[in-house]
Amino acid sequence: MKFIRKILFSVSILTLMLGISVPAKAMGTITNFVQTGGSQYTIDLSWDSYSGARSYIVKYYNDVIGVETKIVDKNSVTLDLKNADQSLQCFVSAYDHTGSQIATCKSINVSSVPGEMTGWKAYSWSIDGTKGMIRWKKQQYKCLEGYQWQLLKGNKKVASGTSKKLGFKAKAPSSTIYTFKVRGYVLSNNKKKLYGPWHTETIVPQPALISGTWNSTRDSVTLKWRKVKGATKYIVYGSTKKNKGYKKIATLSKKKSSYTVKKVKGKKLVKDKNYYLYVVAYYKKGSTKITSAHTIFWYGKA
Repeated sequence: MKFIRKILFSVSILTLMLGISVPAKAMGTITNFVQTGGSQYTIDLSWDSYSGARSYIVKYYNDVIGVETKIVDKNSVTLDLKNADQSLQCFVSAYDHTGSQIATCKSINVSSVPGEMTGWKAYSWSIDGTKGMIRWKKQQYKCLEGYQWQLLKGNKKVASGTSKKLGFKAKAPSSTIYTFKVRGYVLSNNKKKLYGPWHTETIVPQPALISGTWNSTRDSVTLKWRKVKGATKYIVYGSTKKNKGYKKIATLSKKKSSYTVKKVKGKKLVKDKNYYLYVVAYYKKGSTKITSAHTIFWYGKA
């Protein structure tokens, strides 16, 4: 008898997979069919157990992979995908010990979870050193729906949030070096955020300007800034044009927080000419070398 039941079950499964029509029966409904997790190449699904079910068939499909099926004897499954970054239509059906279909459910939309975020850049820090802006390149994950980010000082979280834009602004002082973390997420069919892996980077903020003062004869200007804790040196740049032509003026030790500029691009400052200056903090640890972002630090006419 057990042998005959196995044959009947195998025949029923085969008719479903081959699309052979069978007499319609009243179907029950499988509830709470949801995506619970995943990765770039997997999608995790679960649903409520159905009374009398001995097995379940999950069918999933899109234009890339076509139609695939997976048979399981429990109320959860992990779909293994050949291609990363996939959105799928999915539904599940329950079968009893004879191989007869006894329940099914409506299809749901599911997505693989995005991979690691890359291409970050600390674009700027406000001149007064209280706000920072960080952006990253547009990611190539078509299933991506948003980002979660964190800014940490040591192990302490300074700021955090989610964004659908390619960046964020954070209220955080520029007096120290931060750890920046970002990861992408997709939304499950029940609106739960499913996150990809964290991408972590070191951020060196732009030093905050305290003052920029001409001397009495207006042939030099003294810049003062707040130190960035952890910086290994500071570099002063200058130009006579706002958007180009910047040249290094001086490299200073980490102990310095001021510098008097007497020349720009190797030439002494002269009256009635505009000068544009900025200072960056530099960080080196092992093979890691990072230069802070910058905006125009100070400018004026001699």
